[in-house]
Amino acid sequence: MGSLTGKFSKGILGDFIFKAAVWELFKRVLKQCIGKGMVSGRGQAVYSVYIKANASLDSMVEREILSDAVAYSAELSQQEEDCTHEVKLERPGDYDELKPKKNPGNKTHYSTSDLHARMSVKPGKAAAMNYLGQVGVDMESHVITHVEVFRADKWDQQCLPELLPKLVEL
Repeated sequence: MGSLTGKFSKGILGDFIFKAAVWELFKRVLKQCIGKGMVSGRGQAVYSVYIKANASLDSMVEREILSDAVAYSAELSQQEEDCTHEVKLERPGDYDELKPKKNPGNKTHYSTSDLHARMSVKPGKAAAMNYLGQVGVDMESHVITHVEVFRADKWDQQCLPELLPKLVEL
């Protein structure tokens, strides 16, 4: 039986080759559209859309942060030594039965089923695991001229510096 790493690498390589082939086909079709006068290239609009990821919020687990663990532990030890008095909080017994509120976020949690998916929220909608798709469209003919996918924890304006040079190539 082969190693899992070998199978994983072959899967990624095959996926990469397939994406490169699809992208090359897209560029050829777009060039034909430009050659036939279907795309003017004078004005382009960029639309963004959330693309549903194959992950759920239930699959999110807390990130383990180990890089600062030694410094944080030393700081806590120093604070314990400095603290000489004990503070007791009086709380009614009802509060002891409440479960702590779980607030997963992209900085503190990640999805085990899709490592690249990010939690995002549309106004008036529930949070979901998504990707952020940016679509360039020729304003005259409404032909799609560019498609790119980003992680959903970015704002549209954060994607523009990477996206604009590719739109200008037209």
